Amino acid sequence: MMMTEERPGKGNKRYELPHKDFARRFHDVCEGHPLVPQFNQGRLTWIRNQLELRFGISVSRETIRKWYSGVTIPRHNKLTALAELLGVDEGWLAFGIHPDIDVKQRPARKLAESGATNVVAGLIQLSGGHCALPDPDDPNKDVDIYAIIDGRQRNIAVCLAKEDADDQVRFEVPNGYARCIVIGVIVRGVGYIDMYLIPGPLIERLGTRRGAFIEVAAIHKGRNWTVGGYALQQITDVKRDLSMYAAGM
Repeated sequence: MMMTEERPGKGNKRYELPHKDFARRFHDVCEGHPLVPQFNQGRLTWIRNQLELRFGISVSRETIRKWYSGVTIPRHNKLTALAELLGVDEGWLAFGIHPDIDVKQRPARKLAESGATNVVAGLIQLSGGHCALPDPDDPNKDVDIYAIIDGRQRNIAVCLAKEDADDQVRFEVPNGYARCIVIGVIVRGVGYIDMYLIPGPLIERLGTRRGAFIEVAAIHKGRNWTVGGYALQQITDVKRDLSMYAAGM
């Protein structure tokens, strides 16, 4: 199955589809499912009908064709229903990540910050997003969470603040921060955290390289945490703030 398509315009150039990896997993699981018809024998119609009959989800055959070809990816409850229909793990279908991940096998940095990572992932899930954690062999070692928010994949790095003084903390930001949304987490008490977006340009300009990571120091001033006088944006609405921030990256 070729994950390319002709793009309208000069030269009618072919381009790689944005969700080709999802489309390949979708194709493979359909091929191996005993109840799913062959592709040219009603497969897309069968999936559309089953989603409506079993889950009350109405989608067009054209929408399913776009999922299957890698043009778009299912969003929110459609992804959950599709995974259940095909009998596969939702995280695997969305990201290709196996569900049986042992926390003890994660890299040391991720293990140390796993509590903060799990909290952030849970808040994304509660906001209607979908999350998966990388497995030990994932080449993107700087990514703590793969998330789908508003139908788009986001790579997220979670940095748990280390307290230096009452009004000073530091974040250990991965070197590959430019490929991620960096979220700084500050624990304020039992069951209470604050989350802040740490912009890439700020890390580049004011961070201190420490080999395996970049150290970013923040100072509490008034009601804000600041880095070099710049007030970090606090995340108060996970879906809205991450979607708006990612759109401006």
